[in-house]
Amino acid sequence: MDAVYVLREGVHDELRYSLRSLAANVDHDRVHLVGHRPPWATGVNHIPTVQRGTKHQKVLTNLRAAIHSDAVSDPFMLWNDDMYAMQPVGKLPVMNGGPLSAAIRAAQSKGYRERLQATRDRLVAMGIEHPLAYDALHVPQTYAKADLLAILDDGWPLWATAYGNLVRTDHGTQMPNAKMPDPPYDGYPWLSSSDRGWGRKTPLGMHVRGVFPTPCRYEK
Repeated sequence: MDAVYVLREGVHDELRYSLRSLAANVDHDRVHLVGHRPPWATGVNHIPTVQRGTKHQKVLTNLRAAIHSDAVSDPFMLWNDDMYAMQPVGKLPVMNGGPLSAAIRAAQSKGYRERLQATRDRLVAMGIEHPLAYDALHVPQTYAKADLLAILDDGWPLWATAYGNLVRTDHGTQMPNAKMPDPPYDGYPWLSSSDRGWGRKTPLGMHVRGVFPTPCRYEK
C-alpha cells in the first residue's frame, strides 16, 4: 500500500522525520508527495497541483489529485508531514479517537466544535447512534479511493470522521491524540508536532530528532 502526503508550499522540515519514521516502522510501497515537493526529497513520486485558495481548499485539491492518480495505490495511506511512527507497527493499524460526543465536549475551538456537532447530527440521523471521532487524532489513516471521493463530494463538515463511520467496518483501536503537548514521550507509538512545538530546542522536536537522526532513502 502506498503512502500519500498532501503538502502545501513551505519548508516542511518535519517531513524529513515523518519519512524517516515511515521508512523505519511502517510497511509501505511507494511514497507520493501531492502538491509541493521539497528539493531534497528523492525516491518519491511527485504529483504537482495548482495551489490556490484557503488551507482547507488546498488540502482538498491535493487529496482529489491523489484519488484520481493512477500511480497511487487503492487503497492508500494518508499522512501529514507532522506525523511520526515512533515504533515498528508493520501494516498500518486502524485507529479511532473514541466517542464523537466526547470529542465535541473536549473541543476548544468553537468553529471546530460546531463542525464536530454537525457531523455527529448527520451521522445520527443516518442511524449511527454512537459515532466515533477520526479527526484531530493526528495519525495516518487508510482510505479507499471511490469511498473517499463520495464522502468529499457529499460535502461533509469533517470528511475523515464521516469516512470512518460510514465506510469502515473495523474501527480498530481507540488512541489518544498524537499531538502530545508535554513530555515524557516514550512509549507512545505515534506522535505529531505543531508548528510551535517543532523547534530544535523544544522537547518534542528534540525527542523526534533524537529517535530518527539518520537520513532515509527518501532524502538527498
